[in-house]
Amino acid sequence: VFSDDLIAAISGPISKYKLDSILLHDIPTVYRDIFIHMQGKSDIASIKGLLYVLCSLFYLKIDYTEEDTFSGSSQLLRDIFIYIENNIGNSCNLHDLAKELRYNEFYLSRMFLKHVGITYTEYVRNTKMNHACYLLRNTDDGIFSIASKCGYATHSSFNRCFKQFIGMTPQEYRIQNCANNNRVTE
Repeated sequence: VFSDDLIAAISGPISKYKLDSILLHDIPTVYRDIFIHMQGKSDIASIKGLLYVLCSLFYLKIDYTEEDTFSGSSQLLRDIFIYIENNIGNSCNLHDLAKELRYNEFYLSRMFLKHVGITYTEYVRNTKMNHACYLLRNTDDGIFSIASKCGYATHSSFNRCFKQFIGMTPQEYRIQNCANNNRVTE
């Protein structure tokens, strides 16, 4: 099931198709129209909308006769990813996740590493840092505000983690990316 509001973010290229459901039927034409529409777009709603539509296109191609793809651990992983996305502004620690989903922390940790290939903590950190990069590039929010929106209690812990992950401070990242954006538009 795909979110109508996210798909609406890229409704321009698919508006000529009658959408009785969120699944699309003329896949090659829709894909081409979406690709053309997305040239140069970088806002999060458009990117998420594109990913949702692409997932729905792949959904149509999956053969479900052998087994249900959202059984067991796949459904649990989906719930974990949703939890992280909904709680990006909080700590997203494993203890809270386990409590929310009513699973053992150790089990969640092992299962996540087995299926995703990195630890839960690494994934959360990567997600938060990617979100911070997006906010630094696309908003005028202050560094402390961005740190808070990414679930960091202090400016210093955010700066330290950001520098370890990206290789520069958030301010340096913003300056470098604003300079790159200005060169592209000139």
